Amino acid sequence: MFFFTTSILAQDKESSLVERISCEKIDIGCLILGRETNGEHIIRNEFEYQKLLNERSDHSNCGNYELPAIDFNRYTLIGYISSIEGCDFPQISFEIIKQTNQYSINLTIIQKGLCKRNNPVKVWYLIPKIDESSTINFNIERSTNSK
Repeated sequence: MFFFTTSILAQDKESSLVERISCEKIDIGCLILGRETNGEHIIRNEFEYQKLLNERSDHSNCGNYELPAIDFNRYTLIGYISSIEGCDFPQISFEIIKQTNQYSINLTIIQKGLCKRNNPVKVWYLIPKIDESSTINFNIERSTNSK
C-alpha cells in the first residue's frame, strides 16, 4: 500500500513539471503594423497564416512576397507585432514555458533611450504543435533603458 501511494505522488509531481519549450525564430517580412497584425498571434493552420498578407506592405519588393513555408501538422507559429519608442531598435527576449497543457509566452521588450522614434517589434517563433485544448497566455513586459 505504501509503495502504491508513493508512485501516485511521484506521477502527480511529474505531470506538473515546468518545461522550457525549444523554438525556432522565423523571419516574416513585408508585414506592416495594422489592424489585423497588431498584437498577439497563435497560428495553427495555413488559412490563418495566409491572412497575415492582408497587411502586406505596399513597398515594391513586397508585391510578390510569399510567406515562408510551415508544416502546420508539426508546428504552431507564435507571434507578436507592436511598436515601441526609443533611440534604437529594442532589445527583445522570448521564452515559452509549458506546465501540463498551459503555455506561457514570456516576452520582454526593453526600449533603448527616451527618443520619440517609433520602432517596430516583430517576433515570430515556430514551436512544436500545440494541442487545441491547451491554454496559451502571453506575458509581455516592457521597460526602458534610458542610456
